Amino acid sequence: MLRPNIDARGASARRTMGAAALLLGAALAGWLLQRSATPWAMLLLLPVFTAAGLGFFQARRRTCVHYAARGVCDLGSGVQPVTDPEALEAMRRQAKRVWRDALVFAALVTLALLIAAFAAGA
Repeated sequence: MLRPNIDARGASARRTMGAAALLLGAALAGWLLQRSATPWAMLLLLPVFTAAGLGFFQARRRTCVHYAARGVCDLGSGVQPVTDPEALEAMRRQAKRVWRDALVFAALVTLALLIAAFAAGA
C-alpha cells in the first residue's frame, strides 16, 4: 500500500529535478563522447543519473527519501512528524525501493553509455 510522504507539489518538484539531472547527464555524455574522452570517464556520470532516477522515482511513488529517513512528511500543511509506526515503516520501505530503482536506472544508463563510448573507439 502506497504511503505518500509528499504532495503533488513535492512530486512535481522532484520530477523537475529528475528531468534537469537527466538533461545534464545527457549533455555531459555528449560532451565526453565529442571530446573523445576515455570511455571510463562515463563512470563519472553515475551520480548524475542516480539523481535523475531519484527525482523520477520519488515523484512516481510520492516518497521523498530524505523525509522518510527523517520520519517526516509534507502533505500540503508543512513538514510534520510521522507518528504512526506502521506508516513510518511503509514510507521507509518505499524509500528503499526508490533508492534501489534509482541506482539500477543509473547503472543501466551509465553502462549503455560506457558501451557506446567503447564502440565509438573513444
